[in-house]
Amino acid sequence: MDLWRVIAAAIASCNGAMQVALAPPPDELPAAEEYVYAVDGVTCTVMQCMVDDAELAWSMCCVRAIHTEFPYPPPKRKPPPPPGSPPETLSRDDVVRGIAAIRDEIDVCRDRRSPRRKDGVRPSDAGASAGTLKVSVVVSPDGTVESASETETETETQTETASRDAAFDACVLTAFRRAHFPRSLTGSRFRYPVAR
Repeated sequence: MDLWRVIAAAIASCNGAMQVALAPPPDELPAAEEYVYAVDGVTCTVMQCMVDDAELAWSMCCVRAIHTEFPYPPPKRKPPPPPGSPPETLSRDDVVRGIAAIRDEIDVCRDRRSPRRKDGVRPSDAGASAGTLKVSVVVSPDGTVESASETETETETQTETASRDAAFDACVLTAFRRAHFPRSLTGSRFRYPVAR
């Protein structure tokens, strides 16, 4: 059924109170292609659901078609960032570069705990691993570190608990607080493991 005929029939059914003559749509306009939805073997289009078929309008096919074409509430679209603006969050490469800049400070923390021998090897490097310090970092949008703290895990082993060195941990956390990262719109949060 043509939309123009539906509108004309609706206006004509107003008990003759209003006489309106609608011109038929121009023939040169191409017919709009509609997407055909299919649910449980029933096919429908938005036009069929809204105008043509009253029984079909209550089918799941029409529910999907209407909600797909006219979502409610309408999705909010973020405006595109202005040219030259920083990214929304830090990328993995940004984090790696920021940590690489404080790698020497972390090595100084290790040297304070166990100085290197003449051959350049720390005694702790030659033996078994002394566990991992898991650092939780919050970076502000301007690239400075808001907070750096040790992440507590429930699965920490007794060896890791015994291997804690409060001075080393405090030194590493101080190094993380001095780190600088590129600017971003929302800042970032990440966890970074440091071998003790």
